[in-house]
Amino acid sequence: MSVIPSLPQNDPEPEKRRWGIDEMQQMYDYDHRYLAPMAIIKRLPSRDFFSPFIKGTSDRMQMDAGRALAAGSVAAGPGHLDSLDAYDRLLAPYKRPTVFRGHLMDRYFAEQRIAGLNPMKLQRLRELPKDFPFSDAHLQMAFDNSTRVSLEGECNAGRLYVTDYRDFDGLPPGNREDGLKFLPAPLALYCWREGSFGGLGELVPIAISVRPGISSERVIETPRSKPMRWKLAKLAVQIADSNHHEMSSHLCRTHFVMEPVAIATPRHLSFRHPVFVLLRPHLRFTLAQNSYGRDVLMSPGRGIVDRLFGATLDASFSILKNSYDSWTFELCNPAAELDSRGLSRQQDLPCFPYRDDALLLWQAITAFVESYLALYYQSDPADVLADSELQAWATELAAPSGGKLRGFPGQITSRSQLANVLSTIIFTCGPQHAAMNFPQFDFMAHVPNMPLAAYAELPMENATEAEIWERVLPTRELAIAQIQICYTLTAFRHDRLGVYLPGDFEDPIAQPVLTSFFHTLNDVERTILAANDRRVLPYPYLQPSLVPNSIAI
Repeated sequence: MSVIPSLPQNDPEPEKRRWGIDEMQQMYDYDHRYLAPMAIIKRLPSRDFFSPFIKGTSDRMQMDAGRALAAGSVAAGPGHLDSLDAYDRLLAPYKRPTVFRGHLMDRYFAEQRIAGLNPMKLQRLRELPKDFPFSDAHLQMAFDNSTRVSLEGECNAGRLYVTDYRDFDGLPPGNREDGLKFLPAPLALYCWREGSFGGLGELVPIAISVRPGISSERVIETPRSKPMRWKLAKLAVQIADSNHHEMSSHLCRTHFVMEPVAIATPRHLSFRHPVFVLLRPHLRFTLAQNSYGRDVLMSPGRGIVDRLFGATLDASFSILKNSYDSWTFELCNPAAELDSRGLSRQQDLPCFPYRDDALLLWQAITAFVESYLALYYQSDPADVLADSELQAWATELAAPSGGKLRGFPGQITSRSQLANVLSTIIFTCGPQHAAMNFPQFDFMAHVPNMPLAAYAELPMENATEAEIWERVLPTRELAIAQIQICYTLTAFRHDRLGVYLPGDFEDPIAQPVLTSFFHTLNDVERTILAANDRRVLPYPYLQPSLVPNSIAI
């Protein structure tokens, strides 16, 4: 029997509808303790378990990864991974990652800030901080002597950018079997240099401030430093960025901030509600994936975070929690989030693939959601205000005793406001999670590009190339674990944005809206493919055909 959506005030069987919601509220409840201050599911209902297809595919990927890594380990040869060749041979059975041998060249190092694993950390400098550790001399090194530049002038022109990981300062180093592992806390400065790279312009690394030891003073490395010290300073940024990405950009700001939405939606919206129907495919398997992920990633001792990340498990948790403390729901809206970093316009940063593609998808999603809602909320705002299920849903998501989503509107007062809220949720569950998840193999599987920890404090005095491999990078066992988790998390997409299961949308009046959304996404795909032909690093992660509907991996 088809389900035709209706608002609660229009349902001819309100009692039956209420009984269904009461039943769901017995199944779904919040746990506010395990990841405090975040709200997660207390017990995963059986109706949210992975489907046999998803579970079987995941198991096959794990076995494939194990076989490939065994073959790669044999190809790498016995003993320590003491060269780039040894790390390369670990990857022999796999497709080659995007970033391979040129990983720490200045151009590709900077390009990873805008088209790599974590495009969420770069921000434009609007003014020079008083404690800014760089000088005009550091900046001048990126330009030929015929072009005189100053920090103040470039900052006023909007051409200076920074990635700042100093929040990691003081985090206790993690333990390993034969010593410690470290999480650097660098500050890196970049400048947009016009006219370079065949006239397209490029982002250029200027200087990196690092602290060689826990109690030592910061030092500044530049492209004019000794080559090995500059390489190690860039490696410090890569390690810090990988930890920020995983704990903040990826886990906190996609997986865990959407978990309360996946809990509140069945608790307050009937399966007949048009908003429930709209959100269902975008929340599918999110609770199962998060529950599974907490076990695999965050368990003491055996979890990926404790084994591979640079700081202690508690310190890594603190990165996640600090990210949540500085987050509001508005920051899941890509336009608002980009504006908060001074990067929302092309003149703010001429080339920024993540921004350009994300905003195309945001526009497509908002148009789809607005058209869909207009089918059911025909009297605006009266229908919205009279929707008791919707208002209860919003109130609980904003409440400290419920979803604890800071900035979420506790009352929905108009159709346009509802469209913005729902578009934000769909964007975060689909495109944003895809942009955070699927680059992991391309940028982290080649472990020397982006290890998750340093095994010596950086930079090292007078380090040789051999010492980098022997002392700084992960052992064979840990490198294999990093490759395996990257492969497992990126090798499978369970569906495609805008392509829904037969039972997802059964109302005939919604079909033209769905068809229009699909055609719009195809237009976006063509635009992104054309743009990738002109980019230094192609950015495929927001191509609609490669974006799943939900956080299911």
